[in-house]
Amino acid sequence: MDGLQTAASDGDRLVKEVTLPLVKGISGFVHQDYGEAIRLMEPLLSLGVPTTNFPVLVVATPKREVFEDTLTEAYLRSGQSDKAESMIGHHLRRRESPRDLPRLAKAQEAERNKGAASSNVH
Repeated sequence: MDGLQTAASDGDRLVKEVTLPLVKGISGFVHQDYGEAIRLMEPLLSLGVPTTNFPVLVVATPKREVFEDTLTEAYLRSGQSDKAESMIGHHLRRRESPRDLPRLAKAQEAERNKGAASSNVH
């Protein structure tokens, strides 16, 4: 982390805008600070388009899937099931994956429970 901080401070734009937030986001996830993981990683989704000035770091399919899976799990664990459901739906449209189906069910169930809780308040 110190080396990345130094590189970012020395003007390495890729490290400052992509690598460091990704590493810090994963660290937040590991330490169960899911809100911080989301705050740092979510903006990186927009960097996945090939038209950015960044090398293909986040775009590469296996790396992108690990990144997206971590962010999806952070959404689920932080109670942001709507975002998790959206991300999983995106995964499934891009590729069939049996591991996403149970997570999709979990996100949908959480959304239904939120809706039921909300309707019980009124």
